[in-house]
Amino acid sequence: MEAGAIEVLTNKISHHSYLAAQCDSRDDNSAWVCALLLAVLFQERGIIRSNGTMNCIPVLASLLRSEELANRYFAAQALSSLICHGSRGTLLSVANSGVAVGLISLLGCAESDISDLLELSGEFSLARNPDQIALERLFRVDDIRVGATSRKAIPVLVDLLKPIPDRPGAPFLGLGLLTQLALECPSNMLESAFGAVNQLVAVLRLGGRNSRYSAAKALENLFSTDHIRNGESARQAIQPLVEILNTGSEKEQHAAIAALVRLLGDNPSRALAVGDAEMSAVDVLCRILSSSCSVELKGNAAELCFVMFGNTRIRSTMAAARCVEPLVSLLVTDFSAVQYSVVIVHWIGS
Repeated sequence: MEAGAIEVLTNKISHHSYLAAQCDSRDDNSAWVCALLLAVLFQERGIIRSNGTMNCIPVLASLLRSEELANRYFAAQALSSLICHGSRGTLLSVANSGVAVGLISLLGCAESDISDLLELSGEFSLARNPDQIALERLFRVDDIRVGATSRKAIPVLVDLLKPIPDRPGAPFLGLGLLTQLALECPSNMLESAFGAVNQLVAVLRLGGRNSRYSAAKALENLFSTDHIRNGESARQAIQPLVEILNTGSEKEQHAAIAALVRLLGDNPSRALAVGDAEMSAVDVLCRILSSSCSVELKGNAAELCFVMFGNTRIRSTMAAARCVEPLVSLLVTDFSAVQYSVVIVHWIGS
């Protein structure tokens, strides 16, 4: 009976898609209702093994391209159920149908825009974020992660790293999936790293305050990986990070310092690029240490000084010498910065 239901529901969705191509059928709710019912049916492994399931996959993939958000959302719900409860062969069939890009198009939607869809999903005990769940499950399969599906997905995920007003959660989710795709796959790793860092640097240069902060935090995460930290594209992030350090809000300054510490921490010679930046980071750090900003920010600035002054050329500059007095003052007010301040003062004084 359930197998017959799958065929009926699949045919109804196909018929709706045909009508939608011929005329405006926006008032017809049949497609997303059918997809919702499929999402519920596909919770059962026995139903997934029926013959009609394979015929359903391309129909759901087509529904993901609908102009109607409800159609796309519940197509993602059906595919998520199929992926979570299906066999490896089922997952490969889903991936080969090209659904990844359609699922990515749903990532990070504002909850206020889909509140009715979320409420309805909850009534049927379905996940709130089927797009994210489906993609994460697909990309766990080695053959999918290293194949054509991931190669097509990477540039689309990289595009998510720039701010999208109606999809505020997209950059964070996109970065997480790019990181997952890069695991144990050198080709994905290089493509993801190059594209992601370049996109984030563009956001640092041109984005608003919130987007610059998010980009700096994302770079901090990316710079924890050796091949990204040591790549040429990482060097392109230095100047805009220093600019944020100079002109940004305190929140942005925290994020910029954290990214620079992560970038420079294991390579003092790389700090020269920061010291030689158009607006010297050392001068900016000295100003932060001497300002009335929070003790926490001063402590973070002291940590970046510690990293940069590991380079002899930088700590022998006049700008570095000007940091001594505010660092000594910091010894009195911030215990967490003592280890950095003491070493720095010793370095410069020796």
